[in-house]
Amino acid sequence: MFELTGNQIRRGRELLNLSRWRLSTNCGISPVILKSWEDASDNPPSALWPNLSRVLRYMRDQGVVFGDDGEVTIETRSARPCAPLSSAGVSARG
Repeated sequence: MFELTGNQIRRGRELLNLSRWRLSTNCGISPVILKSWEDASDNPPSALWPNLSRVLRYMRDQGVVFGDDGEVTIETRSARPCAPLSSAGVSARG
């Protein structure tokens, strides 16, 4: 069974280079609640599942990977190639 700890939440936030305020705002929770989760250290935070799942989903969508062994990493996503621009309607000035 996967258990998320306060340290893992903190590490995920740090990997995304987000402040507590920014992450909590992005996820619709209070920064005070997020701080209390992170302060849980190696313990699972005392949290309502809907709130915790929003944070977990947001972090995963941003590339954070929570390993079964407790490791938290960020997935490197390859950039999509740019589509060539059409020259239609573009004039060159020299």
